[in-house]
Amino acid sequence: MANELSNEILEKALNEEPNKDFNHYLAESTLKYKNSMDFKTRSDFYDAYYKYPLNDKMIMYEAFFGRGITGNPAGLFYYLLEDERFKDYTHVWSLERSEFRSEIVRKYRDHPNVIFVEPFTLDYSMYMASAKYIINNVTMQNYFIKKPGQVLINTWHGVTMKHLGYDTPDGNIEVDNTIRNFLMTDYLLSPAPFMTDVFRSAYKLDGLFPGKIIETGYPRIDSMYNADRRKIADELREFGVNYDPTKKMILYAPTWRGEKYGRAEVDIDAYNHFIEVVGSHIDLSEYQILFKPHQIVYRQLMQKKQLQDNFIPAVVDTNRLLGIVDILVSDYSSIFFDFLVTKRPIFFYIPDLEEYTEQRGLYMTPDDLPGPISTSLDELARLVSRVAASPSAYNDMFDHEKYDQAIKKYAPYDDGHVSERVVNAIFFGDKTHITYYKNDKIKLLFHTDSCLKNGISTAVMNLMNSLDFDKYDVTFYGIGKTDFLREYFKTIDPRVRILKRIGARVCNTETDARIDFCEANSITEEDDPDLFPRDFYLTEFAR
Repeated sequence: MANELSNEILEKALNEEPNKDFNHYLAESTLKYKNSMDFKTRSDFYDAYYKYPLNDKMIMYEAFFGRGITGNPAGLFYYLLEDERFKDYTHVWSLERSEFRSEIVRKYRDHPNVIFVEPFTLDYSMYMASAKYIINNVTMQNYFIKKPGQVLINTWHGVTMKHLGYDTPDGNIEVDNTIRNFLMTDYLLSPAPFMTDVFRSAYKLDGLFPGKIIETGYPRIDSMYNADRRKIADELREFGVNYDPTKKMILYAPTWRGEKYGRAEVDIDAYNHFIEVVGSHIDLSEYQILFKPHQIVYRQLMQKKQLQDNFIPAVVDTNRLLGIVDILVSDYSSIFFDFLVTKRPIFFYIPDLEEYTEQRGLYMTPDDLPGPISTSLDELARLVSRVAASPSAYNDMFDHEKYDQAIKKYAPYDDGHVSERVVNAIFFGDKTHITYYKNDKIKLLFHTDSCLKNGISTAVMNLMNSLDFDKYDVTFYGIGKTDFLREYFKTIDPRVRILKRIGARVCNTETDARIDFCEANSITEEDDPDLFPRDFYLTEFAR
């Protein structure tokens, strides 16, 4: 293998004259493999893609990029693990390295058909290339290439109140890998017609999405029915949470804030202040307050070593937890949609409604929310204390008709049997809950080489903007530097679906060298079919 070349051979090859000696390019690619973790990861995946055949009885799961056994992938996993029809299947979980990893793995030590693999490792690449079925609740990495015959199931991660996709301020840029994943997806889960329509519009899937939508609820909510309080209490304590099972639980679960998902704002003083103020209004001998940070916020708290024993770790299954929550306080987080099926009190603490609406945008107004809304923490604390002190206050304070309407709109199918219906649709061809996106417009795809500040890019933009959008479904595939593309995309009619190329090329060291050598010397497939990297161009097109 090129990446096994000795330093002596590398040094000699690098001194060869470029464009003349293939070994020069091979040496450069070998150094990239040794010095760049990103290139190494992509190279290892490329090798695995061609090396390992699909295993028809292997299912790979990933939730929030390997955070833990949680979300909709967990709901399907729990069901499949107990279903006799899948007793000879292998279940592979992507699980990041963390202080909780060994505890999670230990729980399945008596299940030889359950395997855990760390993201970005050789084994991770091997299983991604081998599993016939991949179940994810966000997106696969930008170097992932779906193999022919592979089945990709995108369960998504929640009903949304916030704008998504192209509806967000920088959507044309931020949506790149999400759209790429949707175009590989065979089954997209939707909990209700509301989300089916959001996916359709926010990601412009109408007319382009090739898969099937299973509109039948969320598998993760199955675990909220008949929740085992003792088991959940044990799990919380195992993960270091100071939880008292003799007390009722108030859970504060806000969403993330900030301009970008990966750089969410973290204000631990605000979280502690919330717990302090609400705690001063309630009977702490009867209630306890726990804080459930958003996934990305939890990660930043962990990195800053600011976690506390009343914070719920991200590895805890949120829906199992919600099954024992007595009062929920949230804001724009999708967690409240899941909690609806309990018909227990939900309070909304939204001190920044105008600012958040302007920055991110919302698909619903505060009037649509099925619970009291507070902009003041003191006001919220007083409202929560009334319900905590007297259950009858719940009936007086809440509009139960609005609550029921919310259940019908956002969670109409969540009856504890969603996983069964999803499994039957994917593995056994049940079409009862299947729907599709399609339109009858003529589909046009525009593409140039790298977008630049020149006449070609301007002419393409003018041509697209002059089209009849009632007749044509128009897509533009953009390549170029992000800063320029951001401004260029703003000049294109918003009815055009924009796909931005994402990620570096995926290939191994030898193929990387062949690409550069052939390009530098204008070698085509006709000139040298053995040297020309045809396989790379096929997989890169698929990616």
